[in-house]
Amino acid sequence: MFNKRMVTTFSLACIGIMLSTKTIAADTTVMVQPNDTLSAIGQRYDISVEALSDYNQLMNRHLIIPGQKINIPSERIYNVKMGDTLSQIAEKYHVDMATIMRQNHLQNPHLIFVGQQLYVGEQRKSVRNKCYRTPVSQPYITSGFGPRSFDGFHMGVDIISQTNDLNIYAALGGRVVSDLGWSWVGPNGGGGNMVMIQQDDGNYAFYAHLAHKKVVIGQRVSQGEVIGTMGETGNAFGVHLHFELRRYLTPYCHEALINPSTRLGIE
Repeated sequence: MFNKRMVTTFSLACIGIMLSTKTIAADTTVMVQPNDTLSAIGQRYDISVEALSDYNQLMNRHLIIPGQKINIPSERIYNVKMGDTLSQIAEKYHVDMATIMRQNHLQNPHLIFVGQQLYVGEQRKSVRNKCYRTPVSQPYITSGFGPRSFDGFHMGVDIISQTNDLNIYAALGGRVVSDLGWSWVGPNGGGGNMVMIQQDDGNYAFYAHLAHKKVVIGQRVSQGEVIGTMGETGNAFGVHLHFELRRYLTPYCHEALINPSTRLGIE
């Protein structure tokens, strides 16, 4: 007759052996090259600047130097912080919110708590397979995405070109759709002349303040195709492009917004 304690100990020992021999993928380590930026590294590995900065505990995400090592997490575990929402976490790690809910057995996307650990390891296929191009030549962001002191929340990014090229190029292929029903569109609206494209990745791209539009509703456009010229129509100060990305068309809904910098790889 076997001793129950011996059997239990043996079973636990076997479990311990199995656990200890499990292979855990190591992080990828990237050596910063001259002229590298954190956003460029993030774009190569499909992870946001915010996620890279958090993971590497960088004091200044804009200050990396040649020879510095940046770790790309293989297993992405996120610790929920005060003020986090599930949609923000999904955007930071380029993962569908539904995927995070499924992987973590969440029933309600609004019920997460500070200190909770969420697995965010599966990247969104549409992002992994669809690389955006910048909508202007040699872009420079003059006003970023998020809260602004003078007018509340900026729902996109304002971009100028550092060249004389004022053409606006489609960041991703798709179909031009109607912008009717948006009060800030049109000659008398804040957005001025605007082109809206339902992109091949399912998101909607807004190109606002255009001087001229070179596409029509229903037209199919390819990535890099000229869709208009940069201007200052609507409520604009100086010639620039307001570029905005949305998951779905609900006006003034922050949950629908995507930070364009995470797709374009520029800050």
